[in-house]
Amino acid sequence: MPRAHRSTSGVYKKNPGSGVWYIRYRIEGRLVRKKIGTRQQAFDQLDKIRFIRASGEGVVAKSAKQRTRSKTELLTLSESDITIADWPMNTWPTSRTRTTPIDPKIKRIHRKD
Repeated sequence: MPRAHRSTSGVYKKNPGSGVWYIRYRIEGRLVRKKIGTRQQAFDQLDKIRFIRASGEGVVAKSAKQRTRSKTELLTLSESDITIADWPMNTWPTSRTRTTPIDPKIKRIHRKD
């Protein structure tokens, strides 16, 4: 008989006795694991994520480097508060970024080497 489905979301300790707690949850099919701190902070953060997902009032982090922000936190942000980690990963150029447009005739990428 197959095993029952286990929820991946929750609070856990990676290293017993360390006092550092982590959370894990899934968003858009991806598993996100974040180091939080104390046990109470971990439960508070996970409750915040669950509330934002249910109500839609905020932005849930899609990676460990991004921050989960509620609607009120988003409204009070200034430009100096926004960091690279707050932006979606696919908006920043990488080394794989195309340097020239796709040729519509051949449908291939022309690279400058």
